Amino acid sequence: MSAFTDGTYGSLIGSTTERVVRLSPCPVLTIRTDPESKYREEIKEMKDLMDTRPEVSRKILLPTDFSEHSTLAKKYAFSLAMEYKAEILALHVIENIAELSFLTGIEMPGYNAALIYYNDLLKLSQKRIKEICDDASSKGINIKEQIICGNPRHEILNVAKSESVDMIVIGTHGRRGFSRFIHGSVAEAVVRHSPCSVLSVKYSEYNFTEVGGDIK
Repeated sequence: MSAFTDGTYGSLIGSTTERVVRLSPCPVLTIRTDPESKYREEIKEMKDLMDTRPEVSRKILLPTDFSEHSTLAKKYAFSLAMEYKAEILALHVIENIAELSFLTGIEMPGYNAALIYYNDLLKLSQKRIKEICDDASSKGINIKEQIICGNPRHEILNVAKSESVDMIVIGTHGRRGFSRFIHGSVAEAVVRHSPCSVLSVKYSEYNFTEVGGDIK
């Protein structure tokens, strides 16, 4: 499924695309375009979203929180990277503990406890992201990794802009109600503000990666 967005902050285009991303049972490709219909008509297939000339390097940003949704998104990112000979940048953002404390109402730990918390998270994150990189390398994919601290929504967008990525492939939890209010929707925020097209993937009972055997 694909949806167009021009980054409009209005209640129609923005909210409709975000609802599709959140509730769709299948992957959603959100195509970043300008409002001109002429440009939209030129996009006929996936390759039109990337410059496919041999001399041009292409880059896919793969944000991951190591959830089942991110694991599924990784399969799509790998498939696209192999198809278009693109480099992958695997990104993990360790959330700011102060922000988590504010959103959940849990009392913020002292400095020493927070330091231990961050160190443990960093070690675990390094281990998990190395597994992703090893998996990519075994498939002949050129991949780099980056682990940073901050707000995932902001940091993903910052990296997408600074690295001039061609596409973002991200897993979405599809949360609703109070859970969505507390945790927010990183994928929806990325879709709304991304400088490039975004492929949003949500794990569901029906695994679309099994169709045709192209994505493994």
